[in-house]
Amino acid sequence: VADGVIATSELYRRTLASENGVIAPDTFQRVNAKKQEANIKFLINQANIRKSELKNNSVKEFIEMLKKINADREGLNIQNVEIQAYASPEGGVKFNDKLAGQRKDQSEKYVKKTLKQTKVDAALDAHYTAQDWEGFQKLVAASNLQDKDVILRVLSMYEDPQEREQQIRNMSAGFQELANGILPELRRSRLIINYETIGRSDEQIKEQYKNDASKLSADELLYSATLDETPAKQEEIYKKAVEAYPNDYRAYNNLAALALAKGDKEAAQQYAAKAAFTNVCFITIPLTDWTKKLFQVQKYFKNGINVPFIANRIGTFRNKNGIFIENFIIFVRKKNCMPQVNPLITTPEEQFVV
Repeated sequence: VADGVIATSELYRRTLASENGVIAPDTFQRVNAKKQEANIKFLINQANIRKSELKNNSVKEFIEMLKKINADREGLNIQNVEIQAYASPEGGVKFNDKLAGQRKDQSEKYVKKTLKQTKVDAALDAHYTAQDWEGFQKLVAASNLQDKDVILRVLSMYEDPQEREQQIRNMSAGFQELANGILPELRRSRLIINYETIGRSDEQIKEQYKNDASKLSADELLYSATLDETPAKQEEIYKKAVEAYPNDYRAYNNLAALALAKGDKEAAQQYAAKAAFTNVCFITIPLTDWTKKLFQVQKYFKNGINVPFIANRIGTFRNKNGIFIENFIIFVRKKNCMPQVNPLITTPEEQFVV
């Protein structure tokens, strides 16, 4: 599925240049970078990790992920554990530098202990930020504070941390809101596991297909079709995909594309119709000027020009007035559809009038 103006315009270029349909691509990647993050909060001017903080869900999930990595060395590969400790920006720079460093040290000590307990060997990358003005600015901007625009203006006007703090403290009412709602969120350490998920190799996918194709994911099945250039084998794989994943439009779409390549428009229409009524919206556009029509169509979808979709050129059709027109079927994911009537949309029955 293509996203964005550049990607979709290239898809249209390829579509217009070919009498065949456009293959809906898989999103299979054997190696995927992942993160698992835990957050530990500290009391003001303190660096000790409270037992209550180790019971929060993010820490529990952090530990659980390390256990999973230990249990599945082939499928999960840890890169490192990153520790980012912070102090909130109120208080002197010298004091906060020492405090943030202590929070970093305590967090690093905890992570080392946890790695040992879970039997995971990983490099540590630990560092700290003495005064987290960047985090402060983000939280203020996202808050409902009455004076947040004034506070943000102060941040932009003064570079010196002490001057910034003093100016904000001068707004006594506003500062109290900051002290209660914003600053406590900044006294924290972030513990981040950077790891990779390792999927099946090409040979493993082929072997699993032979043994039991239903145990492959939809993307693995679609990807396996790219490992064989024989249209007959690709058709077999796509048919297996629609059996295992009947609500995934991509296999139906790709069967339609293969049928078009063989010149079997009747089969292509049938597969296209199935794709249209699984988990996607279906529209057809008679085209005279594709660029203009494209932007008109986008108005009917929530995400504007960035709506992910694929287009298939079905061929030349005759409308009710006997005029021959170029028709395209566009498949759009349901979640991006607007529940209103599009004057450019023809009914499915009209689509297949030849």
